[in-house]
Amino acid sequence: MEVITMESEVFKEIKNKLDEIHDYISSQKTNELGDDTWLDNYEVCTFLQISTRTLQRFRSENLVTYSLIRGKIFYQFKEIKRLLNDNLIRRDRSYLDDLALRHQKYIEQREKNRR
Repeated sequence: MEVITMESEVFKEIKNKLDEIHDYISSQKTNELGDDTWLDNYEVCTFLQISTRTLQRFRSENLVTYSLIRGKIFYQFKEIKRLLNDNLIRRDRSYLDDLALRHQKYIEQREKNRR
C-alpha cells in the first residue's frame, strides 16, 4: 500500500472542489425527472407539504393545469415547477429536488409491489 501525504491547504482545496461537484450534481437531480412526468395528487401534496384543498383551489381558479384519469388527478412536473417559480407555493428549491427524488422512490416502490 502506498501512502500519499499533502499539505492541509491542498487537502482543503480538493475537499472544496469535491463539495462544489457534489452541489452541482445534486442541483441537477431535478432534471432527471422530465417536465412531462405525471405526478398524482398524493405526491404533490405530501412532498410539497400542502393540503389537497390548496391544490383544489388552484384547479378551481385555473392556476394549474391537470388531467383527470379514471377519477384520479395528475399534474405534470413542469406545472408544479411553475407554481413554485410563480411563488403560488412558497417553498424553496430543495422541496422540488425532494419531490423529484421521492417520486423516483415512489415509482420504484409501486413497481416492486406489483410484482
